[in-house]
Amino acid sequence: MSAWNDIKKDFSQIKDEWLSLDPAIRLLDILSLLGVIIFGLTFITVSVLEITVTLTNMAFMIYPIIISGYIFVLRVKLNDPDADKYAARKEFFSLVLLTTFLVVLGFFYAFILDS
Repeated sequence: MSAWNDIKKDFSQIKDEWLSLDPAIRLLDILSLLGVIIFGLTFITVSVLEITVTLTNMAFMIYPIIISGYIFVLRVKLNDPDADKYAARKEFFSLVLLTTFLVVLGFFYAFILDS
């Protein structure tokens, strides 16, 4: 029973520390975790349903985890007191736009190959 109480105490401490963070940082944490969950679900779906792996399917599968990584890097930079927050946001948006552009370009490329 003591181990169970220790686990409950640890989770309570983690929850208290997380709730003490800035709401913007908590939102970035949730978005990052959501991207990892979406990647996991798409990976399992493609694996279990034995869907043919095409460029479009891979883009749909990999895109959430890439964006999740960008969100996590933004979260770390915004949490750092010495970091330039404007430059961090600018870097984040440029990376997201570049990645989105490459994924859309991949969709067009796959569409041209299929026709």
